[in-house]
Amino acid sequence: IDLILPPANKSGKPAGLVLISGAQISNTAYNKTMVALQEAAAQKGISLYCGSPWYLGNTPQPVDLKQRVNNIHEEFTKAGLADGAPQFYAAHSLGTVFLQDFVASLGSEAAGQILMGGFILRKSLVPTFNYSVPTLTMGAELDGLARVTRIAESAYHTKDEKNFPVVVLEGQNHMQFASGDPPSNVRKHDLEAEVTEDAAHAKIASVGADFLAQRMGLSSGDVVAAEVSSSQDILKAIADAYEMEGSRRFNAPAQVGGPDEKSCVRGLCPTSSPWAPTAQQVISQSAVPDYSLKVTNAYVDLGGSPVTGKDFHLPNVTTSGKDVTITTYSG
Repeated sequence: IDLILPPANKSGKPAGLVLISGAQISNTAYNKTMVALQEAAAQKGISLYCGSPWYLGNTPQPVDLKQRVNNIHEEFTKAGLADGAPQFYAAHSLGTVFLQDFVASLGSEAAGQILMGGFILRKSLVPTFNYSVPTLTMGAELDGLARVTRIAESAYHTKDEKNFPVVVLEGQNHMQFASGDPPSNVRKHDLEAEVTEDAAHAKIASVGADFLAQRMGLSSGDVVAAEVSSSQDILKAIADAYEMEGSRRFNAPAQVGGPDEKSCVRGLCPTSSPWAPTAQQVISQSAVPDYSLKVTNAYVDLGGSPVTGKDFHLPNVTTSGKDVTITTYSG
């Protein structure tokens, strides 16, 4: 049975929100989350109609998502939601994967989207960011499935997009976007939360409602902005580490396995790992303290050879007087 939650008070500016559940999580597991969101939205002057479709086996499917959403919208109308009211969308876990393609197809008909324990797919992040519907991404610090490192990747590629805030909710885990007993996969992989379920729902609702209100012109987005700012402590640390590595998902896409692998010529790529020369400098400089040390690095196909149409790439050390050059490769 579809879960339909009309607002307790209909005197505010009306809006609808359809939430798509995660894998093997019933739609009723989001009752508390949606009620908390309605209460927070009411404080912003929004009468929020919330609904979540029922799925056989409690697992969303993309093939009939449009019909499922339409059914919820019809129930909103019956419950009193006026035609033309802003329609928002939200999803958790696996639901975020299916929802974002559907929402993208709606274009301006979608007022906004909230991804919980999920993220914008890489196909929309690289080679250039290409998603149009304003989206709030809420990750949980202790999420064992949609891990904070992947949330950091989304934040890295959307940092210049003001309509795509990314936040990390401190102390929360994957299941706290919902309620009740987690399914086996979540139970197996999720981390232990450091905040109570009620505290988690209150934070989710506060940030989510402010995003909705901002999209409706009822808020300046101060709550979201503050959460984005506080999330930078962990997100920047993760991004800095990946940049030092020269990650194909961050600052070095032109490497084997990266989205710009085609830029590599005969197995030699135009990007490098900043960490490799730094580490080599630390290791080698003490051995030759009186020498000037230069270390280079490049990403390569380490298994390449002339037989496969590529070149061998082997580390090398050369000297010229007091100058030592060390050529290193990463793969």
